[in-house]
Amino acid sequence: MKKTIYLPQFDKKAEAEIFGSKITVRYEGNESFPRSLKVKDQFYVVIDEQEKVMILTRKAIGSWHFSLL
Repeated sequence: MKKTIYLPQFDKKAEAEIFGSKITVRYEGNESFPRSLKVKDQFYVVIDEQEKVMILTRKAIGSWHFSLL
């Protein structure tokens, strides 16, 4: 399911695909999304007005893969 997520520490929004606790953010269409993220780093994310914590699990070519904690 596609949703808009918000990362308050970077003041950035992105379109993301969310499946259960997995979040995928594709580079295409999200060019302003922070590129300096590191695998295993944790980030606050707001989804549907609820603040959650996610961890970057994979930085593949063309997308970022996160898991909600």
